[in-house]
Amino acid sequence: ESSIQYYTMGEGQWHTTKTWPPAGLSAERLYFGEHNALSARAPSAGNASDSYTVDFTAATGNQSIWATGFGGGDVVYPDRAAADKKLLVYTSEPLDADLEITGTPVLTVEMSSTTSDGALHAYLEDVSPEGRVAYVDEGILRMIDRKEVDPKSLPYEPLGPAHSFLRKDAEPLIPGEAARIRFALYPTSVLLRKGHRIRVALAGADASVFQRYPADGTPMWTIYREARQASFIDLPVRRNRETSQ
Repeated sequence: ESSIQYYTMGEGQWHTTKTWPPAGLSAERLYFGEHNALSARAPSAGNASDSYTVDFTAATGNQSIWATGFGGGDVVYPDRAAADKKLLVYTSEPLDADLEITGTPVLTVEMSSTTSDGALHAYLEDVSPEGRVAYVDEGILRMIDRKEVDPKSLPYEPLGPAHSFLRKDAEPLIPGEAARIRFALYPTSVLLRKGHRIRVALAGADASVFQRYPADGTPMWTIYREARQASFIDLPVRRNRETSQ
C-alpha cells in the first residue's frame, strides 16, 4: 500500500502514515503581538503594527536546503541568533510541555509596503533556554503572487492556500495599502522540548540564494497585529504525547 514516511526532528524517530497531515493532530494559532511576542491570545488593540526595513544582506548561508541541491553538500544551519538580528521576529513564551509540530504550517500576514513588489521569507525556529536559535522550517512567497485561486484549478492539490503563480493572476501591491498574504511553509515534523520557545522570523531577502525583489529601492513594511487585521501562524500540533528525553 502507498504510504508516507517522515522523520521527526528532535525526537529522532521515523514514522509512517497514509495521510498528510497524520491523524491525531490539532490546529493551534499563534498571533503576532506587542513587544515581538507570539501568543495564543488574539490581539484586541484597535491600532497596532510593527515597522521593518528590508535588509537585503539577510542570508541563510551556503549549506541551506537550497544550496545542497546545487552541490552544496550537507544541510547545516548554524545558530541563527545573529542572523535574526536582521529580521523581524516574534517569539512565544517557553513551552510548558513538549510539543510536536507535524504537517504544513500556514502563515497569514496583514501588511503594507512602500513598494509594489517584494519577497516574504518566513522562518519557523526553535529558541533554546540558552538562547540558541535553530532553524526548523521556512516558506517563501513573492508578493505579487499573493492572489488565492480555486485549488481545483491547479494540476495538483496544494498543502495550504492555493496560488497559481501565473502572470494573469499577478497582483502588485499598492504602496501604503494593506494586503493579506497567506502561504504555506514546507511540510515538516519536529518535537520541541519543554522550556524552548517558538519563533517566527520574517525577512525580505535571502542573499545566499534568491534574486532580489524589488530590483531597486528598499521596502519598508508595516506588519499589522490588531483586532481588525491580525497576523498569525497556524501550526498542526500534537500535545500530551509520550516522549523520551
